[in-house]
Amino acid sequence: MQSRSFLYVAPIALVVCSLSCGGSAPSRLSPSSAPAATAPTPDAHDDGLASLITSVPEGTLGPYVGYGPKGALALFSPPHESQRRWWVQALDEQGKPKAEPFGLGPSPDDVPFATVRPIGEDVFGAIWVRRIHHTDVLEGALVKNNSMLSDNITTFTQARGKVIWADAVATSKATILLWVEQQGEETQLQRLLLNPKGEPIGQSEVLQRNVRAWDTVAIDDGMAVALVIGLEEKKNLGSVALLTLDAAGHPKGAVTPISHDGSARFDIGLVRAGQRLLLAWTEVRQADSVIRAAVANFEGRLLVEPRTPRQSLGGQALVALVAPAASKPNQALLVFEEFPSSNQPQRELRMTTLSDEAIASSEGVRLAFSPVGQPNGEYATSSDGFVFLTRAQACAKNGACDDIPWYVRLSSSLTIDAAAPVVVSALHYEPPVLMWSPGCTSMTCLALAAGGQDPTPIVMAKLPKGALQPNTFLVREPAPKPPFVERSQTLLTSIEPLSAFDAATAGSTTYVGWVTHFVEGQGIPQQAPRQAPGNPNKPTAAHLLVQRIDPSGMPLEGPTTVSVRAMSRGGIALAPHPTAQEVCVAWTARDAGTPQVFLTRIGADGKTKLQRMITHGKGDVSDVAIAAHGDGWIVAWVDWRDGQGNVYAARVGASLIKLGPEKLISRAAGDASDLSLAVMGDLVFMAYGSSRADIPNGISNPTIRKLNAKTLEPIGEEQIIDSSALPVHLSKLSVSGHDLVLAWMAQGSPDCEAASCAFARASRIDPDTLRVLTTADFRKSGTTPASLSLRCDEQRCQGVLLAPHAGKLDLFGLTWVPTSTAMQRNELGSITSPSVGALPPAMVGDALFLADQGLEGQDRLRRIQVRWTP
Repeated sequence: MQSRSFLYVAPIALVVCSLSCGGSAPSRLSPSSAPAATAPTPDAHDDGLASLITSVPEGTLGPYVGYGPKGALALFSPPHESQRRWWVQALDEQGKPKAEPFGLGPSPDDVPFATVRPIGEDVFGAIWVRRIHHTDVLEGALVKNNSMLSDNITTFTQARGKVIWADAVATSKATILLWVEQQGEETQLQRLLLNPKGEPIGQSEVLQRNVRAWDTVAIDDGMAVALVIGLEEKKNLGSVALLTLDAAGHPKGAVTPISHDGSARFDIGLVRAGQRLLLAWTEVRQADSVIRAAVANFEGRLLVEPRTPRQSLGGQALVALVAPAASKPNQALLVFEEFPSSNQPQRELRMTTLSDEAIASSEGVRLAFSPVGQPNGEYATSSDGFVFLTRAQACAKNGACDDIPWYVRLSSSLTIDAAAPVVVSALHYEPPVLMWSPGCTSMTCLALAAGGQDPTPIVMAKLPKGALQPNTFLVREPAPKPPFVERSQTLLTSIEPLSAFDAATAGSTTYVGWVTHFVEGQGIPQQAPRQAPGNPNKPTAAHLLVQRIDPSGMPLEGPTTVSVRAMSRGGIALAPHPTAQEVCVAWTARDAGTPQVFLTRIGADGKTKLQRMITHGKGDVSDVAIAAHGDGWIVAWVDWRDGQGNVYAARVGASLIKLGPEKLISRAAGDASDLSLAVMGDLVFMAYGSSRADIPNGISNPTIRKLNAKTLEPIGEEQIIDSSALPVHLSKLSVSGHDLVLAWMAQGSPDCEAASCAFARASRIDPDTLRVLTTADFRKSGTTPASLSLRCDEQRCQGVLLAPHAGKLDLFGLTWVPTSTAMQRNELGSITSPSVGALPPAMVGDALFLADQGLEGQDRLRRIQVRWTP
């Protein structure tokens, strides 16, 4: 179950035992029974930054604190040799005690939780759970200025099971008390009305069953509750809903469904943003874990449908949604974590503002913290911004460093107004051992802090603006400059590993095709699924599918299964029809046991229009490539019919019938690889990695061959563009203006000498002479490229490079004007899930397609929309 951060139980509470329920009239503290109100001798100089509340022994419950505009109230229970008692301490706007502590009555020896909530300007509700055997009793009292409004502690309910959360909001007619009760797998949201003294009015009522997460906020003379409602068929997910209550605590209408598909994790945030309600939660969509946000009015009507406010290359999880500041009442603070790799040296929280249209700011703050444990996770709203607590290192002048509590204050525009440890005279200028429960009055922001002595001094420390100490854990992030990621979404997930994929656009539709990984001769042969193409009695091999995508990036219906007996090694290539809105897919499969090249036309409706086998050779085939020309296509592949991997090519018409014999394009004492095509008028250029007998195994040189596009006759000799002593992998050949562009990467060790360091390179090539005109390199110390893709238009080239780093995969956006020798690069972000081998991304327009692994370890194919220009 989930609860909000204000349900924090201070870690001073250490004693666990059982005590029967009871109540008695409140009493003033006597000198012998009052918790000590003095710490060890303080410094003579009082810096005014903290006020001592009490000093307590080990085993004290609390203190718990609630804040209102006129002050605060602290609730605590120190151990006692006979019987514990609850004590409250009223504090003014500056956090100073108003009077002596005040005894409410007997307390349990342990509490599952306790909380203090403001009920009006100067009234607070102290609420806690007393556990008796296997059931819980919800108790509490309303307190004003160190006095209890009722004669005794009030028993609100005796639950059938466990009470795991409670909250209260005052209206013009009553105080609405809500709690969640759990008995076994059953959970209920219940409501009880209280009179001005905090006594029950009538009986409690069940408002909603099967709740898994919740949050509340006061609205105009009423209350709103955001819920995640569990589903029987999904144990770890639920649906988001909203319930609004009037001043009498009655629902204003039926529960409003916010998220219908049962994909929400058990976290939820709800705040008031002006005259609207802003909700945020974590949702699992395909294999993505993302933050979703929506907006409703006070009647519960949905105004803004759920949307993803902040794009991320990694998974996301909601940490907090913090209410807006008075200075900008329509902008809340959204706090979330991007999933790290287990090898990450540290974890990071991201913070950004979220508008009342559920739109996130492009600016933000990044907070780093250790992978062991977590930041305090407590946040509050000030009049002009936000405040939160964390832990970070601070170093003395002698160089000694320690991990201590810090506080941070942000303006409503996310400028950093303060970031510092709390060091106050009330704790002898020693950093506190603990800090918790930040909050703000009308005058200042405060937090509880505990010193390291015994008994433990508890102070209310001020958190002023202006205290800025050098640190490395907090970074202000300005709005990104192009290129940057605009949108990231998962198109598909596959329990079968992906082996290759490609993409092409025909008209307004993008087609993405992929082939799964299948090792022949291993495992148990599988029968074909229903409605799969081909003979249903033949065992399956690799699966090859094509998915259509609309201009907004959304899939059009389900994918088209082209084959369930493809060969993984052959790869896949797509090219648009020269005139129609369809694509042709090149792939390989066995026919009568021999590998062959196949072509399949996929129409605008996603259906297979035509399919043919175009080769009849006797050797292995791989690395298919295809490009549109005339009324048909030029197809090329690497063929082992002669005992080594040479490049062959053929022309086909619209009917996929060959328009002439297959042509041998290259013949070398080694194997070709990474084959791609580019057509310029009546010329076709083929790029491939060409290995030679005198080159070590796995090392190849980027090579280009020019041919007549109509006859496929070579023009001149093949041209080696560059040579390398490192393994080389080529990107697709591109055309930019009147020139060719070829990019490739050389892979090496990060710890290397200059000659053996990894790099990525792009070259502009004269199509007449195949001579290199200009070259630009991407080199970064400690970076070994894993995959590369580059595409060009008339004037510039854009690309992406993936490189592993510190347990994650960094994604770089590359921009290059081919007439220059300088390549610009920007970090697009980091992929915190494992990449799928070294599959190069596919680029279509401003989007790139990328393969990695999802939350459950399954392969997934993602579409990432990139803003390349301002």
